[in-house]
Order: sequence, then structure tokens, then C-alpha cells
Amino acid sequence: MTILYLSLFSFIGLILLVVHSYFKRGFRLTLSFFLFSFVVGMRKEAGTFLGPSLSNMRHPTPFIHTTNYPLLFSVLNTTIGWMLVFYLSWCIAEKIIERSTYLKGKIFPTLLFAGMVIAALSYAIEATAINIGWWKWVFFDVHLAGYLVGGVHLFALSAWFYFAVHFLAPYFLIECSPFRQASWKCIFFLIPFSRTCTMLFLGSDLPRMVHEFIIFFILMILVLVNPLHFNYPNFKERLTDRSLVCRLVDIIPYIVASIILTMLIFIDIIKIKNPYLLISLFPLVVLILLSLQKVPVRLIAFLALGIGLAFGKFGIAVCIPVLIFLGLNAFFNLRHATKI
Repeated sequence: MTILYLSLFSFIGLILLVVHSYFKRGFRLTLSFFLFSFVVGMRKEAGTFLGPSLSNMRHPTPFIHTTNYPLLFSVLNTTIGWMLVFYLSWCIAEKIIERSTYLKGKIFPTLLFAGMVIAALSYAIEATAINIGWWKWVFFDVHLAGYLVGGVHLFALSAWFYFAVHFLAPYFLIECSPFRQASWKCIFFLIPFSRTCTMLFLGSDLPRMVHEFIIFFILMILVLVNPLHFNYPNFKERLTDRSLVCRLVDIIPYIVASIILTMLIFIDIIKIKNPYLLISLFPLVVLILLSLQKVPVRLIAFLALGIGLAFGKFGIAVCIPVLIFLGLNAFFNLRHATKI
């Protein structure tokens, strides 16, 4: 399967998600989200393919194989990928937190689980991409490397997670929160700008790690203390008289997720001939199951535990999102019980 075929599937998946967004969130949010994500994706990928323009930007970057395709095609292809995973992570995270009365419809829990979905997607895609030769990393990050299959770096998962958080956080706060009517809302653009400044002026090693730790700590505090409700029109009510269309719109994110999983399984087994790489898909599968309301959480927890016991240290990544969800739910249940 060539990059050209993957590009076609990515484009089809993106179109489906645009349709989903239009019917579920309306024209304004659809236009602003995908336009904003296009600009952010283009900015990042132009830097990745062209290389850092400043010598003191010493952050590790992957070497992308682009010998068979024009530079513009490669940049557009990866930008489409970012647009797809940004919105898909929002949809899956939204469904996950609907399981909890205390998390449902709130921004920061959605942001946290969207980041985890992006990290799970990163794990699955990186394991396949590295082993088939789509790209390679010019460094090796030894942090927790023994807990991931396929030669995947923890840096890659961390980079995808924080890139998603730094994109979705200002978007949610500016377009989807009670602050969307505020005249000063553009201040939230400082969130991604702070990471860029940290890497540019302080360095990309320890300073970047400290910055990411601070961002994650603040995010967790906000999830626990002030999760903040979404505040934007829900256009799904327009489809209530056409329930079949409504159901079809609802399953679009799962169709796109299935396309991604099918492609990765095909490449891992048929092209690379390494079924061991399928372990990298487990965290994403568990998160998708967690987003399906009809699948009991207890069953998912037992599944994650079983995978952890069966695959040892390689199963830890599967258990983390389930433990976080159960932990948050237990925290809010306990807090609610103590108030009564």
C-alpha cells in the first residue's frame, strides 16, 4: 500500500468527518475548526519537512522519506492527517466522557481524553510507519522505550499529545466555551505560543519537558476543580425528525476509526509481516470501546487488565486510559457523596 493510497483514504475520512461536524456542530464551528486545524497543520509540517530554520531549535525531528513525491504533496498529505486526527479525537473523547455524569459536556475532561486518543493514534501509526520505512527518527529516546513495541519513542507519543492539547485548548476556549463572547479571548493563543517560546529561547530538552509537565499538571487541576462546560449550539436537534440520518451521522467517527485500524492491521500483517506490531493498536481499541455506551466499563476494565497480564510491560499503555477514567469517576462520585 503506497502513500498515495493512504492519502486517498485520509481524504475520504476527512470529508466524512467534515460532514459529521456540519450536522452535529453547525457551519460556523465546522469552518473555524477545520480552517484553524489546516493552518496549524501546515505550519507544523512545513517546519518538519523543511527543517528547523533556527539553529538553536534543537528539538528532534523525524526524517521523512519524500523522494517519490513533491514536497507540497507531502506537506498537504500530513496536514490532512492532522485535521483528521484532531477532529476524530474530539469525537471519541466526547463519547467517552458521556459515560460520566460529572464529566459529560465539559471542556477540560474532553481535552484530556482527546490528548490520550491522539497519543494512542500516534502509537499505532508510529509503530507501522517506522517499521515500513515511511520515516525514521534521527535520535533515540530511551525514556520508557522498553514499554512500547516497534521501536516507538515516548517522545513521539508525548509530541502528539501536547500538539493536540495546544491546538484544542485555545480552540475550545475561544469557540466553544463561555469565553467565546469575551473581547479578550484571543489571549488563549498564548497557550501554544508558550511552548514554542520555551523551545526557542530555553531549549528543547529539559525546559520543554518542564513546560509539558506544568501544562499537564494545570490540565489535571482544571479537570478536577473547574472542568468548564461547553457552550455552543448543538445542531443535532435539527435531525430529530430524521432519526436514520441522525444515527448515520453519529457513526461516522467510528467508520473513520475503522478505516484507520483496517489499514494499519493490513500493513502490519500483510506488508510488514509482523503481527507483534498489533499490540500498538490495543490502546486505541480500548479507547474506542470506552466511547461505546453499550459496552460496559467493567468489561473494558477486565479486558485492559487481561491485556496487561498477557503482555506484561507492553500492556501498561492499554491500562492507563481506563485507570484515568475510573479514577476521575471515583473522585467525582466520592466528592458528590461527601457533599450530601
